[in-house]
Amino acid sequence: MKKKTILSIVDSLEKINDSVIRNLDSGVQVSMETLVDCQDSAIAVGNEIEQQYGADGEEAVHLLEIYCENLYQMSSKSEDFVSCRKLGKKIQKQLVQIRNHIKYDLPDDKKEIVFLPYKASMWDSLESVWRAADADPDCDAYVIPIPYFDKNPDGSFKEEHYEGDLYPKDVPVTRYDEYDLEARHPDIIYIHNPYDECNHVTSVHPYFYSKNLRNFTDKLVYIPYFILGEIDPDNQAAIDGMKHFCFTPGTIYADQVVVQSENMRQIYINEYMKAAKEMGLGGEHVDRKFMEKKFLGTGSPKLDKVQNTKKEDLEIPKEWLRIIEKPDGIWKKIVFYNTSVSALLQNDEKMLRKMESVFEIFKENKDEVALLWRPHPLIQATIESMRPHLWEEYQKIRDRYVEEGWGIYDDSADLDRAVVLSDAYYGDGSSVVSLYKYIEKTAIIQSMNIAPNAIRHMMEWAILYNDKLYFSMMEFNGICSLDLTDGLMSIESHIEEDKRCIFRAYGKGKQRDHKLYLTPLMSDKIVIYDLQNKSYDWIELPKMDQERLRHQKSKQIIINANDIYILPRTEFYPYIVQVDENTKLVKIHDISEYCENSKDVFCNASMELDGERFLFCLHGKLYEFLYETGEIRKGEYQTDAKIRDIFVDKNGIIILENKIVFLDYNWNIIEEIELGSYGISENEKLCKIYGTKQKIYLYSDSSTEAKQVYCIDILTKELRCTNIEEEEMYFPSLIVNEKDILFVYYLNNMVHCIYEDLRISEHKVDTLFDVDKYVLSENDWIENIETTYSCLNEAELLIKDLCNL
Repeated sequence: MKKKTILSIVDSLEKINDSVIRNLDSGVQVSMETLVDCQDSAIAVGNEIEQQYGADGEEAVHLLEIYCENLYQMSSKSEDFVSCRKLGKKIQKQLVQIRNHIKYDLPDDKKEIVFLPYKASMWDSLESVWRAADADPDCDAYVIPIPYFDKNPDGSFKEEHYEGDLYPKDVPVTRYDEYDLEARHPDIIYIHNPYDECNHVTSVHPYFYSKNLRNFTDKLVYIPYFILGEIDPDNQAAIDGMKHFCFTPGTIYADQVVVQSENMRQIYINEYMKAAKEMGLGGEHVDRKFMEKKFLGTGSPKLDKVQNTKKEDLEIPKEWLRIIEKPDGIWKKIVFYNTSVSALLQNDEKMLRKMESVFEIFKENKDEVALLWRPHPLIQATIESMRPHLWEEYQKIRDRYVEEGWGIYDDSADLDRAVVLSDAYYGDGSSVVSLYKYIEKTAIIQSMNIAPNAIRHMMEWAILYNDKLYFSMMEFNGICSLDLTDGLMSIESHIEEDKRCIFRAYGKGKQRDHKLYLTPLMSDKIVIYDLQNKSYDWIELPKMDQERLRHQKSKQIIINANDIYILPRTEFYPYIVQVDENTKLVKIHDISEYCENSKDVFCNASMELDGERFLFCLHGKLYEFLYETGEIRKGEYQTDAKIRDIFVDKNGIIILENKIVFLDYNWNIIEEIELGSYGISENEKLCKIYGTKQKIYLYSDSSTEAKQVYCIDILTKELRCTNIEEEEMYFPSLIVNEKDILFVYYLNNMVHCIYEDLRISEHKVDTLFDVDKYVLSENDWIENIETTYSCLNEAELLIKDLCNL
């Protein structure tokens, strides 16, 4: 930049000299003021060259001195046009010589690169780039921590923070008020804060907003302070959860944006251009060729930092060692516990209760495991700004943890020390999870369930067999049983091939004779469990890659005399799978062509009809599948309304839409019941319909405060209902057999049964599950932070796994 400035002055002197010659040719006398200004400029250039280049600049300074002498001669002969013109021609050649000497003979300047971190704990997102620049003899690299402010709820600034004294000892720090960005105009400026004024909790000083910094450098580079779980560029559902990172002041005003991978680069480019179009921006903002140059996917310095940090090189505080070491000097297992800003904002007091529960579990196991609690550095500022009513209680929890002294409280700027030191991660979804994945350490995401009743109340399915209720929970890959006579609840059997306890591996269970058939949700297998022999069999699904495995979520199942049929629920697996249970031969039927959009496959209901075909709903429209030919065709009953559910009994077909429609097997309408005539609102979110013994049962999930089970007597047209006063209760399972109709759900450590007459029985669960065998394996990593793999009593499981208890 300095050399460019010097050359621009020389270019100006050349233009002035050319103008002087033209004026002389026209008979205009040389201006003394012009010659004085040229001489002053030449002296300034000589001083700058002398200061910057020393002995290397002596020849250039000598040439400038001769130039000044010629200017003096011209001033003394200003009235002699011929002599002045000769001097002008001489000066013209001289300035070309000066310019070429400066441009080609002076050594190239070092690049001046400035790094502007604001929080020391985020320095690792820039550190490896700084180290490369600092080691380059052709670079002068400056680390200049900048001040930032917490914000009041109204957005105004509170106290100022400056963390220049928190950086590693080998990182030389320059104060922000000792470096003039505008005057020095560094070649490159690196930042890791992209938000400018858009952050609700903190703000860097407005002088350091990206829209201002771009005026002080030739290249402004933004590198995110976080890394994300990797996402496929075609997975729009996952992208929607992170696309707000792609269009921020930092990405808009930076000349270059460096992200963690090529896939992430494509996502940033796509989402940036979408957002720019929505904002009405044009030009380079919607020019893909320009965006391809602006965004780079060369990796994150955070990964460099973790990879280059060795455990044996860490400086461990003495007070930490007191907690980490056992009496015999052997180290305990160390768990990094992370509490995040977003989890606190989403869960409020519930998050505080979870923290207390976690601390209690680790305190009980402090002889074997050392807990290293590292809350997000912005938690205090966030609570005070956005949830001020929580601050006092959060502070009490934090202070009690610190005062008791059985665990480590890490509020230092060194995140990487905690990552490298620890044996496992536990806590909220965070970019830190991706670091653990990178170094191949265990990571478990905490749910908001609170031990000891950590089994979630969401019952995935239930069936009644030999007076026992069999079911599975959403977070448990096994089959549970409940004896309705004595309330004894136990694990009937583990699913031996899959002990990972990953979230919802298997979905709906359906019974035929003494066998249970489980549909895959996040698995690639159909599970068949023999209730008599307590044995398992598996049938693998074809065309099941990792992307489909995470998202296919099959749930509908049909079982006829010879085959099992599995129907999909999402676009990632647009097939009906037909399996011969005896031979295990598998056949697939592609149903994407029957969809309005080939990527939009959603089967929300299915029922066997008459031994020759089954019905299923696709997009809320009715289709039938013929067993003999495998033909799929539209049902003869079509409606503009969305079909929510179907039920088939010996009398015909019952359809739930915005009304109840009764059909015979030949699609003839027998009767229609308008729900409004029963006072059931059109806005009621009716989810399921069942019919038995001349009665219709409906389940409604429209209210967050109460769910309803409705019963309509077909003969008397009488309506009855019962409320389930619990906002978090999941859809109940329905059991229909010769004795009873039961709606079954799990809540507050009790199994609740709603019988045909709408009476509710409650069965308290007194037996805790034995979950010692259940651990998370290496395959349980989170690819999408919003979709968590949870397990029951996850903190206890992690401790048992780490310590081999």
